[in-house]
Amino acid sequence: MKKIITSIFIFISISSFGQQMENGGFENWDNPSSGMEDKPTGWNTVNTALGILASTIGQTCFKSTDARSGSYCIKLVTINPPVFPPNNPDINGVAATGDIQTTSPYGVTGGVSFAEKPDSLVGYYKYSQSGSDRGTVEMVLKNGTEDTIAHARFVTPSSSVSQYTRFSVPFEYRNSNTPSKAVNLISSSDGFNAVVGSQIWIDDLALIYNTIINAVAEIIETRVEVYYAANKLFIDNPEKEDIGDILVYNAAGQHVKSLSIGHLSTKNLPQGFYTYVIPAVGITGKFMR
Repeated sequence: MKKIITSIFIFISISSFGQQMENGGFENWDNPSSGMEDKPTGWNTVNTALGILASTIGQTCFKSTDARSGSYCIKLVTINPPVFPPNNPDINGVAATGDIQTTSPYGVTGGVSFAEKPDSLVGYYKYSQSGSDRGTVEMVLKNGTEDTIAHARFVTPSSSVSQYTRFSVPFEYRNSNTPSKAVNLISSSDGFNAVVGSQIWIDDLALIYNTIINAVAEIIETRVEVYYAANKLFIDNPEKEDIGDILVYNAAGQHVKSLSIGHLSTKNLPQGFYTYVIPAVGITGKFMR
């Protein structure tokens, strides 16, 4: 097999591995002292924010086994507490990676350390709508003085969604500054228009980073072929050229598997669309598990 070597700039747009939010798959959970709440690790909830008053409102956050992948997801429910002044207001099921303010002015403060610029917020949701309510998932990037640098917000459609459905929303950047913190917020209801009984399930939250990579590569004249069958990804490399690894990414841009030669079993991967890349020879493609 003849090998032709030349210097060439290759421009590839890929989903890179920037900073991700903590516990976006909701596999890890804490046991808060109130005893009235399931609490995902790294997140706060309405009940945990209320402290000793948590027992007066009922549970709004649940560690659900109705997961899209893994063992657990988060389930949030809008409730009407039996005892809570004034006038028993309806309470959203809320989870946030910041401090939830349960008195006026309501909102979320603080956040987690974050210093990158993602392009999109993605995840999977189900929604049980009550009235004309809608659930929300959002992420805000801020600087040290609480100024907003970018914001991504997803609002469920005006209907119930009984099967896990992927969403993807772009970050809208207000300036070119680099953030220092981030706040994620999930709510079973849309702001102050809460309707009792609305429920949202969220799983597999992730951030997408689309980056242009410049690389000097070696062009190899070869007969490498990649094909997918029977839950296996096959690499046919009859001349045994050194082509490096084949990399497999899921729909969220996360690297899930690597392989050098032979075949790669995808049996343990969740169902969905995947991308494979062989950077050394510029081969890329997609397959559905």
